[in-house]
Amino acid sequence: MEQEKQIAVEQARNEEIRRQQHILEEQAAKIQLANTELQERNIQLDNANYQLSEQAAKIQLTNTELQERNIQLDNANYQLSEQAAKIQLTNTELQERNIELDNAYLQLSEQAAKIQLKNTELHETNIELNDANLKLEEAGKFKMKILGIASHDLKNPIAGINLSAEVLMRYEKLSPQSTKMMKNIMNSSKRMLDIVVNLMDVSARELGEIKLTHSSFDIVSLVEDISKEYLMRATEKKQMLEFESDGACTVLADEQCMRQIFDNLISNAIKYSPQEKRINISVMPSAKKVKVAIADQGLGLSTEDKALMFRDFQKLSSKPTGGESSTGLGLSVVKHLVELHGGKVWAESEGKGMGSTFFVELPL
Repeated sequence: MEQEKQIAVEQARNEEIRRQQHILEEQAAKIQLANTELQERNIQLDNANYQLSEQAAKIQLTNTELQERNIQLDNANYQLSEQAAKIQLTNTELQERNIELDNAYLQLSEQAAKIQLKNTELHETNIELNDANLKLEEAGKFKMKILGIASHDLKNPIAGINLSAEVLMRYEKLSPQSTKMMKNIMNSSKRMLDIVVNLMDVSARELGEIKLTHSSFDIVSLVEDISKEYLMRATEKKQMLEFESDGACTVLADEQCMRQIFDNLISNAIKYSPQEKRINISVMPSAKKVKVAIADQGLGLSTEDKALMFRDFQKLSSKPTGGESSTGLGLSVVKHLVELHGGKVWAESEGKGMGSTFFVELPL
């Protein structure tokens, strides 16, 4: 009997041990599951940290590239500033020279007036007047020569500014504000370059230094190419620029002068036409001559405008419609270059607000 009790106690103990082992196994399984979940979370965290590290590396690379671009822009801006300073210095010198010439011209004018007053009284005074007039002519030639030299010295720096701005626009990724500034620089330098070229032409004309280099070329292709070059400017003003011709036409002329003539006339048509207007350019060859017409729907010409338009420094009643500038020299240069080729230029308009058509006729 006592032995049976011991066996029963031993069995109970074994049962309790097995129950405790089962509980420990369940707890171990839970701990193992928790460890597995922790390992998975650690792997996820490691992956997330790796992705964050990659993103940080990309951001660092982007910042480095931005810093390099900023350095390039700073260098370009510094160069532009230096060029602008040189142009400013040249402009100051030109203004000082003009003041000196104006003072000399004023003094000579006063002397000429005194000589003219005494001319009726003394024969000797008449000789002095002739001498003074000769000095005036020499001073005028000297002024034109100085003007030509100064304009020539300004041409290359201005062209350099325009080219630098164009390169930055084409090859650098600029902000919208920087792009707008670069466009303003390009437009301003283009206007300055046009003014300088006109001044150089006037100076060369007055000094008799314009020499033509004749060659044979297709004037239809030339005018069409110039029209294409102005398509962007016309588009900016929402204008329609149309070109038409009756076929090729070979002329014997100075190609550079022809380009300058039609560049000026097409530029004027865009400059003085309001937005959303049409500009028609046509080349009409015939047996012995070729006629080029540039017709716009712009501000038109008054009777007084027609009488004055081809004079030097003559600004007409119409004003540019897009804030552009005008020197009053372009048409006088056009007239002189056309006449050097044995041709003629004229304009037709039904009046103010009725548009105008400029014609250039050249011999074949």
